[in-house]
Amino acid sequence: MTTKTIKQCNSVMLLIPASFKKKPNEEYDIFLEDDGSMIVIPKIGDIYSEFKEGELYEPEVFGDDFIFEE
Repeated sequence: MTTKTIKQCNSVMLLIPASFKKKPNEEYDIFLEDDGSMIVIPKIGDIYSEFKEGELYEPEVFGDDFIFEE
């Protein structure tokens, strides 16, 4: 599929086909690569916001089998 850019005021906009079923005002992170290609990634909320501080903490446990001697 091919799309094109259009100029609106001081911005250049990339048209997203309606078949992609994207809603207005959705947010995306966009990255411009050295070769001119663009990577567009939907923004997601903080996936850890529902957890209390320290709730996901698990202490690291190392046994003797992690000690390497030469």
